Amino acid sequence: MTRFYWLSIGAVVLVLTGLLPVEGMAFNRYNGNGSQACVDCHDSFPSFGALHTMHGNMTATCTNCHGTIGDNPKVRECAGCHVAEGLRLHHANSSITVCATCHPNDATPVGENVPPPLYGDASVNLTDPCLIATGAGGEDYDGDSKGLDNDGDLVYDANDVDCGGTPVEETTWGRIKALYM
Repeated sequence: MTRFYWLSIGAVVLVLTGLLPVEGMAFNRYNGNGSQACVDCHDSFPSFGALHTMHGNMTATCTNCHGTIGDNPKVRECAGCHVAEGLRLHHANSSITVCATCHPNDATPVGENVPPPLYGDASVNLTDPCLIATGAGGEDYDGDSKGLDNDGDLVYDANDVDCGGTPVEETTWGRIKALYM
């Protein structure tokens, strides 16, 4: 038998015994895998909480986030609406460092004005990453007057310079002013 055959059989055995996780070592679940997780800060996901309901309002199908109904969403499914590099930069700029362990050298995220892959898809109610609104394709589904920070600079939607907003001073005070003034 070939070497490939035996390596394949070995990999299957390791996956079935749990010694080799299917998702690898990646931060793969919104509710964690023994480390900090999305729900540690965004605790309204479990049990169909407010954040889960908000996501449900944005999509016509559960499978945009879930591989199968009832499973925990994987990060790669979330990438249809969340720009991974921008999300990680947003967390880093918010002093949340868990992402940097595995992603120390991310590429520069695309601008706030670049729609994520699923925007404009018939199954998603989002079309414009610069629009602060709950209707007409905007991102503000929780009523906080902010949508997603797709490029990670802590400036949201229409306030972001990529969307025509006022340039932000690249200081902590500049970011505070952009968020609250």
